[in-house]
Amino acid sequence: MLIPDLLQNGNGNDLRSWILAFRGFSPKKPVPGLTNEKSGEILIPLEREDREVRIALTSWQTHPDSWTASVTKKLDPDVGRYRRLQRLLNDILNVSPAPHYVIFPELSFPPRWFIRSAMKLLNRGISLIAGVEYIHHSRKRVANQVWASLISDYLGFPSIVILRQDKVCPAPLEEAELFAVAGLKLSPQINKKRSLNQQKPCICHGNFRFGLLICSELTNLRFRSRFRGKVDAVIVPEWNKDVETFSALIESSALGIHAFIVQCNDRQFGDSRIRSPAKEAWERDLVRVKGGKSDYFVVGSLDVDGLRRFQSFHQSPQEGPFKPVPDGFKISSSRRKLPIKRKKSC
Repeated sequence: MLIPDLLQNGNGNDLRSWILAFRGFSPKKPVPGLTNEKSGEILIPLEREDREVRIALTSWQTHPDSWTASVTKKLDPDVGRYRRLQRLLNDILNVSPAPHYVIFPELSFPPRWFIRSAMKLLNRGISLIAGVEYIHHSRKRVANQVWASLISDYLGFPSIVILRQDKVCPAPLEEAELFAVAGLKLSPQINKKRSLNQQKPCICHGNFRFGLLICSELTNLRFRSRFRGKVDAVIVPEWNKDVETFSALIESSALGIHAFIVQCNDRQFGDSRIRSPAKEAWERDLVRVKGGKSDYFVVGSLDVDGLRRFQSFHQSPQEGPFKPVPDGFKISSSRRKLPIKRKKSC
């Protein structure tokens, strides 16, 4: 948190120096950081092999007045917001088996609550990914970020690694409302050079590889093509009214990137879902929720091992559980698995 660029500067010795200064020892395992400047992969070490990845998709509402308060630096008028959050997290902690990840929408988390909530989930081995409220980092400029608290064991015991990623450009309506309400503009805060070059990292969290996009960034063709063949899933926190347009975009992205698409939208707009590039139409929406008067969550399971084995065929089998890979698709060597044909079920 003190040095935001530490995970993306490609120099693990800097992080080792900080650990030695603060904890009194140097870790023997590989440390989190950028593995390759060209590939843009960020490694978060975790010795856990999971054929399936369980994701808790929250249906959580942030009141528009809370958005206005965060923009104008006023007190949050939603006095029950923290109580609602803790109730939802407690419900997630009681689920068995526990999910591996919990996803919250864009602009849903006050930054001051994030670390406390992440440490609470750490005890069950759950990682937290959420869009945080606007961060005022310079005069008349704010940053829209997604924060990921990822479980890691590189210190020799379970801990969390906080990865923060900026939204590069505001959505048209977001830009207009920021300026109208408070005269603000949106600009990246962390690693501005990388952000302005529009490079999104592929996050290698143990055996699971995923990318993060914030709402309107999903419309950027460069971002989507960047992830093709390199990730198992793309996670998209949103605060989005235009669910019909994004519905078509989510469905096409699952087939075009050929990966699981995890969309988490604000409860007042809904259509939060986990989309799979499955062959059968009825299997494509693993989870899809909308509406409700209270906050809740649904857990979905991603067959990461099956997806990789299917993509590792030289030519996609017609009888496979997924749609054939798109034209020009090339799986990365780090994701390749031994292809195994599955028997058809009766």
